[in-house]
Amino acid sequence: MLSPGEDELGSNHIQSISTGLPDRFWSFFALYDSYNGVDTSAYLAGNLLNAIIGGLADLFSRAKETKFSSLSDRSEVGPDPAPDEIDEEIKETFNRLDDDIVNFSAMLASNNRSSSRHLPHILDAAYSGSSATLAFYDTETRALRVALTGNSRAILGRRGRAGESYRLEVLSADQDATNAEELARVKREHPGEEVIKDDTLFGMAPFRLFGVGPYKWAKAVRERLSWSDVKEKKTYNDVKTPPYFIAEPVITTTLVQSGDFLVIASSGLWKSLSNKEVIKEVGSALQSKKQKPSERAVVSETEEPQGSALLVYDQIVFSVWRHFEDQNLASRLVDKAFGGENEAGSVSSRSSAIDDNIR
Repeated sequence: MLSPGEDELGSNHIQSISTGLPDRFWSFFALYDSYNGVDTSAYLAGNLLNAIIGGLADLFSRAKETKFSSLSDRSEVGPDPAPDEIDEEIKETFNRLDDDIVNFSAMLASNNRSSSRHLPHILDAAYSGSSATLAFYDTETRALRVALTGNSRAILGRRGRAGESYRLEVLSADQDATNAEELARVKREHPGEEVIKDDTLFGMAPFRLFGVGPYKWAKAVRERLSWSDVKEKKTYNDVKTPPYFIAEPVITTTLVQSGDFLVIASSGLWKSLSNKEVIKEVGSALQSKKQKPSERAVVSETEEPQGSALLVYDQIVFSVWRHFEDQNLASRLVDKAFGGENEAGSVSSRSSAIDDNIR
């Protein structure tokens, strides 16, 4: 049974889904941050979580053997897939969806150019781009996986031994010019090219993105699709050795403990607050208010750890792992980020997303 939630914030999408299995609950949280249009993030919001859940369900099913004690009573026994198999399934799903966005759409457009005047829309998701941050929590193993493509960020607050403070656990590394490994990868894959200027790759901060097809297509493909470049008004002469962007995520795994909280936020928040400031603000709010989870918990009280997750996009903070009765926690973090009173008011507020170029 799926329990989905989704919010669209201008150029941004936020999702949460929980699904119950015979022996566990899975919870998924995703944040998509758009570049050069919203079409890629909209496509991901409609497809990524379902594809991840389907792929993981198949993987776990293959790893187990079905035992029948009667015609009506069956059970699945056997070990879970190995951790690296789970990671590989997530990576393959990210790559497969990006291939659909970029290459399958290009093939359709090339093969059917003369059949419809609406064909340029086939390439909308390919021309724009999006980062993606996926968090996957398994109640049986208490493993929290974070898969990142882009420069959004996930951090975790863990309660100290005395229960009076929280320590920081960084769950992802921004895939941009601040990341030495990403810088080295791009330079290694494109030797002799000066593609990184002003700490951006072709004007975009993240070095990994879904979409942005013109920077992934071979020259022959771009030439076949030149009729669709009119709206872009670009020639892409600097694109010599594509692909320059990749969608494969970097995955980290953390074992969740009682009292942990998770924050996933787009790059805008981290330009205003440090990791430690976010942990301090959220931790202080949790301690001072001693908030109790309401009956709107994403999964059952017996299965889910005593934790919380916040998905943040600029002026909006969503509590989706646990929904708190007192939503001032969201306002407190946002107020800190913007250095004054928060005009958004509460978690339920819907303000316009701030364009990434000015964040």
